[in-house]
Amino acid sequence: PSFNASISNVSSSGYDVIITGVSDTQSGVNRIQCPTWTDSNGQDDLDGSWSTSDKSKATKQSDGSYKFRVNITEHKNENGKYITHVYGYDNVGNNMHLVLNTTVPAVTITWNANGGTAVNATSGKAGNAIGTLPTTTRTGYTFAGWFTAASGGTQITTTSTYPTSGNVTYYAHWNVNQYSVTCEDWFVDSSNNRKVKLGSASKNVNYGTTVNGSEWGTTSSYSAYSYKS
Repeated sequence: PSFNASISNVSSSGYDVIITGVSDTQSGVNRIQCPTWTDSNGQDDLDGSWSTSDKSKATKQSDGSYKFRVNITEHKNENGKYITHVYGYDNVGNNMHLVLNTTVPAVTITWNANGGTAVNATSGKAGNAIGTLPTTTRTGYTFAGWFTAASGGTQITTTSTYPTSGNVTYYAHWNVNQYSVTCEDWFVDSSNNRKVKLGSASKNVNYGTTVNGSEWGTTSSYSAYSYKS
């Protein structure tokens, strides 16, 4: 058999092997096998029956090409250098083979502070615990943790792991702080500027909320009244 092979769609979750121009003018093409292993720990992740197994077999596409997907989940979630040998077999046992290699990056987590101070991305091996989580602050809010969605989602903890599905973004959640605000009602004698406190009222309001005296039931309908800050 004769063919060309290349690697595409490399990400932290794996890559695709694309085989094109596959032909055999004698007995015909029987199968394309793609044994793959990582540079880490030798060939401990190599399919032991790669020459015949479906696990290492490329899938024929509608345009006559073949495609083989390499997933890190089948290679102990390793990142770094990967080696794929591509073997084309005809129907009488002859074969041709090419060697490809690429580097699979570590999984990157982007931390979206969602209004808080910026946080640097972190990277690690898929399946490993994230460990210490980054911190962020936001004026007027209390940090409520990291979650898988900007609103709702699942909370991330120190025992959560770097996902095997590839890079991901996690989001900070916040609880708005409440503050006690007091409004005082004063009578001011404009002739001598004497002030008499008529009463006061307090309530808790969220940070960033605009408040005025009418919310406490006070009034400013008389020109002789003013609010002491």
